[in-house]
Amino acid sequence: MLSNVLMLVSIDLIAIIGEMIILSNSSRNNKDVGQPLFNLLVLSLLFVTFTDLISWFCMDVDTTLGVFIGSFAGFCNYLFPSLSWWIWLIYAYSFISVSKTKSRRKAFFVSSIFPTLCSFICLIINFFTGIYFSYIGGIYTRGKLYWINMLFSATYMVWFSILMIIDYRQTDDEKHKKYITYLFGFIALPILGLVSEQILFGMYLAPAFSFLGVLMIYLNVQKERIIDIEAEKEAAKAELEGEKIKVMLSQIKPHFLFNTLNIIRSLITKDPDTAVEAVDHFADYLRENMTSLELAGCVSFTEELHHVENYLYIEKLRFQDHINIEYDIKTVDFILPALSLQILVENSVKHGISPKEESGWIKIRTTEDSDFFMVVCEDNGVGFDTGKKMSNKHVGIRNTRMRLQTMIQGSLLINSTPGVGTRAVILIPKHQK
Repeated sequence: MLSNVLMLVSIDLIAIIGEMIILSNSSRNNKDVGQPLFNLLVLSLLFVTFTDLISWFCMDVDTTLGVFIGSFAGFCNYLFPSLSWWIWLIYAYSFISVSKTKSRRKAFFVSSIFPTLCSFICLIINFFTGIYFSYIGGIYTRGKLYWINMLFSATYMVWFSILMIIDYRQTDDEKHKKYITYLFGFIALPILGLVSEQILFGMYLAPAFSFLGVLMIYLNVQKERIIDIEAEKEAAKAELEGEKIKVMLSQIKPHFLFNTLNIIRSLITKDPDTAVEAVDHFADYLRENMTSLELAGCVSFTEELHHVENYLYIEKLRFQDHINIEYDIKTVDFILPALSLQILVENSVKHGISPKEESGWIKIRTTEDSDFFMVVCEDNGVGFDTGKKMSNKHVGIRNTRMRLQTMIQGSLLINSTPGVGTRAVILIPKHQK
């Protein structure tokens, strides 16, 4: 008997260490929808194994405290496996690929939580009747209705099997089918533990088999899902690079080149010094555009502002007094995706001030508070209706918003009123994840 106890204690200790390692590693990736549920599942199994370990240490301890701890550990050993099964069902349900209607979600929740509530009620009754187990004189004894607990576990297994079989038949995705196969593998191991418990009285191996089940899930399903997430990140990164290139190229459209060259050409004879200065600004503008194409990350706001100043210098030569520029720069100690401000300024010029009959202004300012850096580009141009779907001319805004969110968890807020003007605000969090 002592050798069996030592063996089971050793198995529990190994399972506890293994579950802690799995929980520690899997907690690093919480972006997957099912990951927090898997972590909660491991945590609940860890608690089951820990209380099982405590119950072995309380065997033959015929004291008030020892009996209380043993009884409490037994209570947890009956309740938390039911909770673990319920969490497991929800986790498994997160894999289901078919559409989840509201009625189906409700039916699933009610059906899966019912055995857990019944198990909890029976455990409360057990304190007064001993229908499940008793802990008298430091000795654990099964009650006459112990089999009811097995019935609850069987209910979870049947319900899970029905869900997964339906999903397996309704999906054509081979990888998804492989996931379902792994999930089925999980319930096979706890079943072996429960069967061994019935055959070998006193050999409670369910926690150890449950640990092997979550280990299999971690090594197969979780790792593959992490690989999928990484692949999606790479695809998003590639898409982001493609969008960035589109943005860069959109800044060097032929009509802008022709207009700039014509302005410089007319200045060569009228005002050679201004023509030389214009060439310098134009060269800087083109060089910074090309440099931005090669960047994988962000640029400092100082660099971005310098690029905008080159652009506005050229446009100011073109529109003269029709455009007035104001700067109110109170902070520059932050980064942002290249051409983020440039896009907003260009929209103000092209779609805000340029169509306006009278002259207009563009104001660029920066500020900060305890949480954000804020960049504001504001104009009193013709404005537009933000309630309508953005047209192709606003593709730069969509791209900028996506790049801000993806690269620095930033955001872009735009308010515009037809006939009044437009105000665009970039918010950059100071404490980025």
